[in-house]
Amino acid sequence: MEYPMQWVNLAVRYLGIWVSRDVDELWRENYGRAVAWFEDRLPHWIRLPLSLLGRVAILKMLVLPKFLIPLHRAFFTRL
Repeated sequence: MEYPMQWVNLAVRYLGIWVSRDVDELWRENYGRAVAWFEDRLPHWIRLPLSLLGRVAILKMLVLPKFLIPLHRAFFTRL
């Protein structure tokens, strides 16, 4: 039986997360991009006149949703 779908060999983006067959590729595609995005934005956030609670709110709203899948120890050492 044939289905009208195309099977991909690389990765598929689903709800903003790149899903691939290989776990190492999953790490590279999602966390690598998210860490690069975070490192790019951090200097801009440091200059904002925010209280400690404001900075925590930025992290809660902008950073944590990007890291919802389980984190490796290498992520925390790099951060």
